[in-house]
Amino acid sequence: MPSKAILFYTREEFIYGQLNKALRTTKIHHVLPFRFIFQDICNQMNELNAQYDDNQTLVVYRGQVANPYEIADLFLAYCMKSSIMTTMFFSTSKNEKASRLFIPNQIGEPFSTEPPAILFKITARKQDISPYFPFADISKVSSMHDEEEVLEVRY
Repeated sequence: MPSKAILFYTREEFIYGQLNKALRTTKIHHVLPFRFIFQDICNQMNELNAQYDDNQTLVVYRGQVANPYEIADLFLAYCMKSSIMTTMFFSTSKNEKASRLFIPNQIGEPFSTEPPAILFKITARKQDISPYFPFADISKVSSMHDEEEVLEVRY
């Protein structure tokens, strides 16, 4: 059911986990079995994106734990004003508090041995969104409506 692809992706741990694992490997023989669900998700995201006003700006957040090398790469990309690419679906939220739930509280622990946490704030305009790299508010079609989830493809 192509029109329910995002619902199944957000509801079924098997599809979510296996698809993102395959995308992270960047090995085509791992990704090919998921090509139809991947295509259905991207098509549904493009349909949702078409509903946005052309002048609409969307601000989303993502909480994530990262290693110091990833943080250095992100800082360099930020300084160079370049795009950040990932090999997975990039889940974000319009709700900053919901995104903060995905990062541990490290305030007051300057010498912690835990990997550092990052809170991304991403601003996207509809005119900057490519059909090849969809970016869509999936909260109305997701199994988790209260997370105000916005899904991105960045690869």
